Amino acid sequence: GSEMCIRDRLRMRAHNPYLLVEPPFRCIWEEYGTVERLLCGQLGEYFTGKRKRFELPLLLVGTDFQNRVWKALMGILYGNVMSCSQVAAAICMPMAARAVGGACSANHLLIAATCHRVLRNDGGLGGFAVGLEPKRYLLKLENTLA
Repeated sequence: GSEMCIRDRLRMRAHNPYLLVEPPFRCIWEEYGTVERLLCGQLGEYFTGKRKRFELPLLLVGTDFQNRVWKALMGILYGNVMSCSQVAAAICMPMAARAVGGACSANHLLIAATCHRVLRNDGGLGGFAVGLEPKRYLLKLENTLA
């Protein structure tokens, strides 16, 4: 269909994460369908500073809690960050900060569902499914990290 299944179609963990974050930008899905081409175009715009928000038809495949977290992550604007506690409060579950971290770890659409914008409660980088260097790179790209 026209929706993109995060789990089945965008397994970034199966690819070298630097393929998407090291210039020059190179798209690994160009030969696939319309949604993948749309994603490639938007990623290219993002990495060149022309796009601040993704507009993709997404099918979030996870638990109800994970889907709530991922939707909240998509609401974190470019150049902003939130802590796990702030995300938990945003989904009206203020005691679920650790579970928010778990939902971030399960997120397969790492850039469009912006888990790189989630920091530890103490302001530290925390984790990132593909490592801290790509997270650092993305935050610097968005002028969020000095």
